[in-house]
Amino acid sequence: MNTAKKMTTTELGRQAEQIVCRYFEDLGAVILEQNLRVKKYEIDLIVDLKGLLVVVEVKMRRSNQFGRPREHLHSDQFYRIASAYEWWARGKKFWDREVRFVLIEYYPRDNTLVHLEDAFRP
Repeated sequence: MNTAKKMTTTELGRQAEQIVCRYFEDLGAVILEQNLRVKKYEIDLIVDLKGLLVVVEVKMRRSNQFGRPREHLHSDQFYRIASAYEWWARGKKFWDREVRFVLIEYYPRDNTLVHLEDAFRP
């Protein structure tokens, strides 16, 4: 009998974010923020990748049965992420830095990442 506990979606999401952190660290990035909450908005990760600020949205799906993770990122989420970034950048005096918004899809079944550059522009 298999007694291993099945991970909840929240636990899988946290695991996905940790895997994505390691992915960016392996690229030479410095993690500046993780699970940043700005008022009612949230940014999964902000990293400094060789001078470029990268705002990362992590989307995880157990399967593609209901579409790929990128299909679940909508314009209202773009707005919330961009608004949170603007507030954060002003406070950190990073307003003049080049920024890129990326989406990382994580598939736990086969432990793969799909990195989508410039997933959206505010």
